[in-house]
Amino acid sequence: MVVRDEADIVGLNLEHHLAAGVDRVVVLDNGSTDGTADILDLYVRAGVAEVTRDDPADFQLAVALDALVRDAAARLRPEWIAAPDADEFLVAPGGDLRAALAAHGADRVLRCERDNMIGSLEALEEAGWQQALVHLCTRALLPPGGHADPAVPLALPWFAFRLPPKVIFRPQGLRGLAAGSHAVALDPAAEPMPTAIRMRHFPMRSAAEFLRSVRRYAAILSPDLPGRPQPSGKYRRWRAMLAQGAPESAVLAEALPDAAALAKGLADGSYLAAGAGIDWPRLAASAASRHGGPPLRSTKPQVCDH
Repeated sequence: MVVRDEADIVGLNLEHHLAAGVDRVVVLDNGSTDGTADILDLYVRAGVAEVTRDDPADFQLAVALDALVRDAAARLRPEWIAAPDADEFLVAPGGDLRAALAAHGADRVLRCERDNMIGSLEALEEAGWQQALVHLCTRALLPPGGHADPAVPLALPWFAFRLPPKVIFRPQGLRGLAAGSHAVALDPAAEPMPTAIRMRHFPMRSAAEFLRSVRRYAAILSPDLPGRPQPSGKYRRWRAMLAQGAPESAVLAEALPDAAALAKGLADGSYLAAGAGIDWPRLAASAASRHGGPPLRSTKPQVCDH
């Protein structure tokens, strides 16, 4: 896992995956300044995590994650590797990743479908992301071609679009992990197999956090800066909108539905109240027990989680 300024979610993420059966979490902290490092240190001291801190001027996420996975595979020799982001939570039937992985026998690569968890902008601000982001879009649409151009209309709020799957894999014969963890190269090659394990993605924790992220990506991942990789299409789109003078409220309106649109979608079947399938209070209490404070609030296959 590669993180940067994820203090509001990283402890919940680690607690969730450790409780589900992950043996070791390997993290690269890319220059966090919000308390993320202090939270990660709790898990290092508990012996369940390894953390490397690195913030080079020429940082490239895909290269860094591939190197992190290769190093962990060589040193730890896990049976399985998964590489979710800090806002992605693997959910297995019965909450047991070990049992779900054991059911795959000789499979070497699993295709893990991802769910964008969404809610209304109003609920996000009033109730918080854990209570608000409990809906799924049923339309399974991909973003339109050319969506980096703000002139291209979106049929849905951005986070209602379908996400590409990621992979969970056995690292024997590892040659490389593709950008975004959407594919892995093994020797000999292996086809991704379907799995009952899903990845729940919580793309927004607050409007303020989301807009900070948009501004940061618009600046540090600008393709106009030599040596920087191209940002994803959505950030190019939102950067262009802001550069053209659009208010930040217009960017927010493209990310999630408002309450009226969500209610309409629930009525016509476009949205489904699915629930997150995650016991947030239990995770918060478990995380709090590691540092002796109040519960965190939002503001044997061997499994290795990156």
